[in-house]
Amino acid sequence: MEEFINTVINTVIKETKFDDLEKISESDGFICDGSCKRDCKTIVDNGENLYNYVKLIYCETCYQNKDYQSLTKGLEYIDRRNFSTKEKPRYWRCDLCSTSLGGGCQWYCNSKTDIDICYECYHKDLSKEFKLLDKDVYICYRGIDGVYFKISEVKDLQIPEQLVDQIKEDNVKNWIQTFDSLANVNINHKIVNLCEWLPISDMYEMTHTDAFTQLLVNCGVEGNGQVASLVSDDHGRVSLDLIYDTLDKYLEDYKKWVESRLSGDELEKLQEKLEEDDDNIDEVAAACQEFSGYIRLHNRLSFYYG
Repeated sequence: MEEFINTVINTVIKETKFDDLEKISESDGFICDGSCKRDCKTIVDNGENLYNYVKLIYCETCYQNKDYQSLTKGLEYIDRRNFSTKEKPRYWRCDLCSTSLGGGCQWYCNSKTDIDICYECYHKDLSKEFKLLDKDVYICYRGIDGVYFKISEVKDLQIPEQLVDQIKEDNVKNWIQTFDSLANVNINHKIVNLCEWLPISDMYEMTHTDAFTQLLVNCGVEGNGQVASLVSDDHGRVSLDLIYDTLDKYLEDYKKWVESRLSGDELEKLQEKLEEDDDNIDEVAAACQEFSGYIRLHNRLSFYYG
């Protein structure tokens, strides 16, 4: 099975023209975040490497000069841990990891330069966080912020044996062809090869909003078995959010959902109620006929990325 899927993925990559993606190493519009302010194409053409941490990219010179240290200088400590998100909505975002900031959070900011750094990133040794940027890394601008990810051929996919029967060729093709629609990739702070993530469910149309959901599993060596939730919103923008770090936890929750989901008259009554009023998220989740819809609602993940 793995060899067949490898061939499918690698063929689709070669045949698909990703018009809305830009390869960072070839971009003359993508600028080093350090003091040199050179574009990435010039940097690479000059034989220098690029380094990145989340969405920060530095040329080799600026990285070795530790230009990134300026990011955390002159910041004011903000403590909103005693406030609810209703009192202090999470309107701010960490400029390093994009974590939402507001009620229940503590972070650092500079109102003059409009920089916000979450507590965790502020206290990290950034010199250990930057990694050499692979030349197969692309950026997609469909969302508010650019999304970074890697597109490269696969050789050693390790599909979890419990999910092999759920991998469908058409779903894999459609997934890869959505790469230039990605508005958000919230898997971890590393840039991942999205070709190693495979759909394990069909697209499910939500009833309370104009969106579709799907589940994907990590078939790479690192993080094998992780499960992510995909949503495609009403403008075709796609988000990928990690929901399970381990396959066992996903299988456990999926089994519980299958055993407890509504059916028959009980489901019909709830669906009729929701036609009049669908404001109760838990009730909307209970009416979902696919786990991909239920778990995204249950985790209170967004369905819109404009």
